[in-house]
Amino acid sequence: MRSLVDSQTLEMRRKIRIIPVERAGRCAPVNEGIRLSRGQYFSVFDDDDLLLPEWVEHFRTGSRSFPGSVIHQYAVSQEWESLPSGSGQMLRAVSGLNNQFCKPFDMMLQARANSCPLMTLAFPSRLRNLEIFFDESLDVCEDWEYLMRTSAFLGVQDVKEPGAIYRMWKNAGNSHTVHDEQFWRSTEEKIRSRHDARPLMMGEGSVAEFVRIDRLKDAARYVFEPVLYPDRGSGFREEEADHRRLAMYLDDFSLVYDVDNVRRVRWDPVPADTVAVKELKLEAVDADGQVREAEVEWTNARLFPGFWFFDLPDPQMILKLPEHTKQLRISGRLQHHFTGSDMTVMRGRFGATAIRHKLKVRLHALKMRLRR
Repeated sequence: MRSLVDSQTLEMRRKIRIIPVERAGRCAPVNEGIRLSRGQYFSVFDDDDLLLPEWVEHFRTGSRSFPGSVIHQYAVSQEWESLPSGSGQMLRAVSGLNNQFCKPFDMMLQARANSCPLMTLAFPSRLRNLEIFFDESLDVCEDWEYLMRTSAFLGVQDVKEPGAIYRMWKNAGNSHTVHDEQFWRSTEEKIRSRHDARPLMMGEGSVAEFVRIDRLKDAARYVFEPVLYPDRGSGFREEEADHRRLAMYLDDFSLVYDVDNVRRVRWDPVPADTVAVKELKLEAVDADGQVREAEVEWTNARLFPGFWFFDLPDPQMILKLPEHTKQLRISGRLQHHFTGSDMTVMRGRFGATAIRHKLKVRLHALKMRLRR
C-alpha cells in the first residue's frame, strides 16, 4: 500500500493518508475514513472500480446545485475476467459498456433492491457530524442500507452523466461468492424491515408513479375478456368462438380478428359486467387493405355521446361486415369503474327512452329463443 502511494505524484501524495484500522469487517475502514474526512462531501469506492476523469466534477456540480442532498451520478458496467500472465495476473474487459446503472434514483425501485453502486454516490459531511455511519454488523448490502437510511431525510439528486465503470467479474471472487444466496436474502429482508419502520422523503414525480402502480394493481384485478363469435352459416357457436384475455384499466385496447368469408359476427366485450366502451372503432379490412366501417346490426348497449354503455346481463353487439372482409379490427377504451352519480345519470338518462330500450332488448332476446 505504501509503495503504491509513494509511486504517485507529490501533489497526489499530499492528499492521501493511510489509516491503520484494527477492527474487522467491511464497514470499519469506511467509517474511519468518514470520521477523518475534511470535505463538504465524502464518497466511497472499491479497489476494482474504475473512476473516469469527470467523477469528482460530477459530484461537485451536483453539490453546488443541490447542497445538503445525497448526490447520485451514473455509472456504466462492464464484464471483466482475470487471466494468468507469467507470475502474475492479467485483467481484461470481455464485454462492451452497459448502461444498466444510468438511471435516475427511484426510491420505490430502490426499496426492492439496490441499483446504485457505492461509487456513484456522494454523501454530505453533516452525516459525519451527526455520527451517522455505515452499519458494521452487516457483511453485505451495507451500502444499500446506508443509502436508504440517509436518503430518507436528505433526499437524492441526480447528475445524469456517467463518471465510473463498475466491473462485473466473470471468474473472480466477490461478496456474492463468499456468502450463499440464503445469507443475501435474509440480510435484504432485515434491511427492508428497517426501511419499513422509517418515514421516507419521496422525490419529484413520486405521486405520478404511485398512481401508475395503483392502476397496474387494478389492471391485475380487472380483466378484459372479449369474445368474438363468427356466424359461418350455423349461428354464433361456442365451438368457433375466439376468446381473448387482456388486463385493462382505463387504457386503450386493440383487437384484430381473422374473419375471412364471414358476414356477421357477435362481439361480447365482457362475459357479464357493467362496462363502458369509449371511442369504439369497428373497422373491416379487405384483402387490398381498404378499411370500411362495420355496421352495428343490434346491441344491448346504449349509445351515449362518445361511448357505448353495457349494463345488462350478457353484454353483446352483433356486427354486419361488408363483403370480402378479411380482418375485423376493434379498438377503443374500456372503463370498469363508475361513481354512484355516473350510474344514476347513465341508467336514468332519457327516462322512458331507457325503459323502451330495455323492453326492445328483451323482445329481441325472446325472438332469438323462439327461432332456435
